[in-house]
Amino acid sequence: MTRSTTTAAAMPIGRRLRHAVALWRARSEERRALAEMGHREWRDIGIGPGDAFAEARKPFWIA
Repeated sequence: MTRSTTTAAAMPIGRRLRHAVALWRARSEERRALAEMGHREWRDIGIGPGDAFAEARKPFWIA
């Protein structure tokens, strides 16, 4: 088990739930922003269109 997993498991259920929801929201917002970028912006951050589309299509609960 990793240290973060052990720490997360020791957190109270309410706090773990809030943490998960915050993480999911951040992923969703990041993927939405990635989907709205253009080729030039993807090149600036070092990814190609295929990678950008693949990441943007992932559901928020998948890392």
